[in-house]
Parts: sequence; C-alpha cells; structure tokens
Amino acid sequence: MISMEHAVANPNIQVFDSPEDVARAAARRFTEIAREAIEEKGSFSVALAGGSTPKRVYELLADEEISGAIEWQHVHIFFGDERCVPPDDLESNYRMANEAMLSRLPLPSTNVHRMEGRGDAAASASLYEDELRGYFGNTILPVFDLILLGMARGQRVSSPTLSSKLPRHAALASFQLNPSRILTKKSGISKMVSLLKMHEKSSERQG
Repeated sequence: MISMEHAVANPNIQVFDSPEDVARAAARRFTEIAREAIEEKGSFSVALAGGSTPKRVYELLADEEISGAIEWQHVHIFFGDERCVPPDDLESNYRMANEAMLSRLPLPSTNVHRMEGRGDAAASASLYEDELRGYFGNTILPVFDLILLGMARGQRVSSPTLSSKLPRHAALASFQLNPSRILTKKSGISKMVSLLKMHEKSSERQG
C-alpha cells in the first residue's frame, strides 16, 4: 500500500451521491490533466488502475462525448499493477482496460505499455522496468503525469490525512503531489486521482 503522508498537498476531496457520479467526475479530471500535459509538453503519461472500481471511468473516457476532447496520439498508457495471468484472462487488468476503453480509442498500439503477466513475475517486472526506461529515459525517478488508484468498499486509504476526512459515501480524491516524492522505487508522480467506493447511504443509516 502506498503511503502518502508526506506527499499529499491540499487534497481536493469531492463527495458524490453515487459511484456513477464519481466516475463522471474522474473522467472529467482525467481529461483536464491530459489536455494540460499535452498543451504544456506535447505528451501525457498515465498509469491505469485495475479492478472493477475504475472500469466505468474507462468506459466514459471512450465515449465520443469525452474522447474527442483528448489528442490520444499523444497519450501513453501504463499500468500500475497486473495480475500474473495472460492478457486475455478474465482476471487481467489489461483485458478490462482494453475492452472498456483502449480498443475503442484512436490510440496507437505503440502507446500502450502493458505489463507481461505470464511467466516469471520477477522477470516480467524487470522487463517492465526496461519499458519504463524506454519511455522516460534513464532517469533516477521517472514521473507520470497521472496515476489512477481505485479503492473498493472495505479497503482503506493509507494516508492519515484522507482517512480522517472521508465520509461514508462515494468520493473522488484528487492530489497535487511533489514530483520528487517516490511512489515506488522506480517511479514518481505529479498528480493522482483516487476513486473511492465507500459505504452506501442506506448502509450508513442501518449502522
């Protein structure tokens, strides 16, 4: 789990009535960050989250209404994690993202940098490090423009700043992070959006 105790700067926490509202807000924020990055430096790099929480965000991003606002030829897709399965497996994060979004976008195949889930996990991780270096160069700390995190009901956010403020509803947390902070040993981040599915209102009333 990623600790953000020293990295979060003025988190923008928005609370919505439903997961659908969260997904729409996240898709809008994704679009804003992508457009800003492309305008500023000609490219946008994002690490996608896996699991079911962000799936609706990806579907919305592929809709014509939203997708047309992004110059996808300048977007590079990475993955924050992957399961040790083939890319066509039902448990594959790549498969979910590809079916929900990637295959529906005018995105060059060379701009999709997926993890190899088959074979030895350590060897696959080393290959992905090479993939990252191929895009970011041999920098000590490559920095993504955006990293998406999805957290379903029952999971917790590691940041004390967040856990003390989050209500028991669906929420979107957007962070402006210091690029010099380390997300993992080999990657950094400038912005992060967390999609949080908390308890439903009805559950809250019952408890």
